[in-house]
Amino acid sequence: MYEDIQQRRAFLSVTLSRFQDAVPLLKESLSFDLDEEVRRKAFSSLGLCYLELKLYELAREYLLQAIELGLTTEWKGTAHFYLGIAYFYTDMVREAKREFLLCEQLATIYQLPIVDIFGWLSSICKRLGETSEAECYARMGRRN
Repeated sequence: MYEDIQQRRAFLSVTLSRFQDAVPLLKESLSFDLDEEVRRKAFSSLGLCYLELKLYELAREYLLQAIELGLTTEWKGTAHFYLGIAYFYTDMVREAKREFLLCEQLATIYQLPIVDIFGWLSSICKRLGETSEAECYARMGRRN
């Protein structure tokens, strides 16, 4: 019963954007005997929490673990989007581009924000010195 309550508190904290509160609850939940889907959701949720708390290396670590375990349906596209952001802010720009290119492919299937994806790709390409590609993504973002 205690474990169930803590899991519910953890995921509710994430839903309410109480990321600082969610982190210890999610970490504690990972010590419980969880079914695989709940474990994957906990890793994904921790990645989101750390991203929102601007702890990008930890976000990257937990999102990669979630992807390695296999993502839940609700996280399939979103985890790659968040991972791209974490890569960008940890100066892994080529990896960020790879994730956002994947997001571009998954946008329709997983209802990812295509305008945001184009914005990120434009910023990433600028940072990589790919000026014409950056301008192309900027134009595509304005059209959508």
